[in-house]
Amino acid sequence: HEHSELIKVALHQSPVIPEITPEDPHENFNNEILEHIKEFIEKRMVNVETSPLHIENCRYTMSEDENFVIGTLPGYNNVYVATGFSGHGFKFTPLVGKIVADLIQTGISNIDLSHFSPEKFIEPKHSL
Repeated sequence: HEHSELIKVALHQSPVIPEITPEDPHENFNNEILEHIKEFIEKRMVNVETSPLHIENCRYTMSEDENFVIGTLPGYNNVYVATGFSGHGFKFTPLVGKIVADLIQTGISNIDLSHFSPEKFIEPKHSL
């Protein structure tokens, strides 16, 4: 509703998307990205102007593999993690809420969470 008269077009994956930090200004924008977006619009949309009327960086967290991280925090059986929704997690809010509620209440979920395990981000300890 912020810009109801406009169409939002953005890149989620591209070799030219730089990592940004909260300190970076929203107007700090890569022209190469803009060219990719213009090409996308030209190929797929009819009668849509390719010159942007408004530009800003979209900020969201993303795990290294772009998947959710859901499960028990390794080493802490009473701490549950649900994070890293990589820009598309809002669509899964009801399901993630149910999973987290089940984990908190019963310690298990009917959903196989092995693909989303927080353990995948913990490097194994090397013994000497």
